[in-house]
Amino acid sequence: MNKLKQAVNNSSLNEDKILQSILSKEEKPSLFNFKWMVPVLSLAMLLMIFFNTQPLKQNPILEGILSPNQVLAYAVVSVDVNPSFEFYTDMDQKVVDFKLNNNEATQFDTQTWLGQTITNVIDDVIRQAILLGYMNIQDTINDAIVVSSVSYGVDNQVLLNNVQTELKLNTNIDRSVKTYVLEATQDDYEEAEVQNMSLGLYLVNRTISVNGEMTSIQSFIQNETYMDQLEELAEHQTSDDLIEIIQVLIDELKIMSIDTTNFEQRLNNPNEDLEELVEDIKDLFHQEDEEDEHEEDQITNNESNTENSTESNSNESSDNDDDDEEDEHAEEEDD
Repeated sequence: MNKLKQAVNNSSLNEDKILQSILSKEEKPSLFNFKWMVPVLSLAMLLMIFFNTQPLKQNPILEGILSPNQVLAYAVVSVDVNPSFEFYTDMDQKVVDFKLNNNEATQFDTQTWLGQTITNVIDDVIRQAILLGYMNIQDTINDAIVVSSVSYGVDNQVLLNNVQTELKLNTNIDRSVKTYVLEATQDDYEEAEVQNMSLGLYLVNRTISVNGEMTSIQSFIQNETYMDQLEELAEHQTSDDLIEIIQVLIDELKIMSIDTTNFEQRLNNPNEDLEELVEDIKDLFHQEDEEDEHEEDQITNNESNTENSTESNSNESSDNDDDDEEDEHAEEEDD
């Protein structure tokens, strides 16, 4: 009997403890209290709205930049000759959009640029610049090409090195054309946009300031001091890169059946100035081009002379026929 009472009492005590435990839990504040959840959720919503409404090029969290035509790109490449261009490239260095920065640039044929690699497009810009007279490798006045690039998700050094290699291999330009390849930052690009100038022109004027006035590409290259300053800023290729370029040029000469012994000996000389060797080889390409043009001119002149001679003989024959007809007519009248 006593054991039964004790069991009932223990059960009653346990119920009291359980009830107290339940009540004590209800009194503790919940981690999901609605009062403090409201401001947190509101802040989160504001942050989401802010980042979603910011332009992509100003959002440091996301890779890529939107071009003027709202095409996603991963690098911006500025090319300044005097005509000024801005190219937007994808992860494979192919042009997905471009912008013509001045009136001179509007004279260029741009139909084939989209989808081409940036190096091929730069080659075409150089070709057209020569044809349109913006670059003249025949005169003694220096010309310049300034290529600058800013990355938004790609390896900018790889892109810049590819551009440098292509400029070295381009036999349409010689030592009178100064080439500068510059690496820019996203801040540089945004500041150039604010000042409404190309990235290359912005970098040139940031490096070379003349009484606070803006200097054009063609103006600064006529001043040796300015060129030296920009040369320090520009990217430079390694000896290994230059050796590869020289070998490619030598192979091209061999295909043209031109003796390359001298160039190969110079290449094997550890004291050789590789930059100078590249220019000397390209000079030979220009000599060959000039000889080919001279031969074509001679052929054209010979063909023209032949046509004139044929036309002259035809006219003489026609005159003789007319004279014969007149003589025959005169004889008929005498009869």
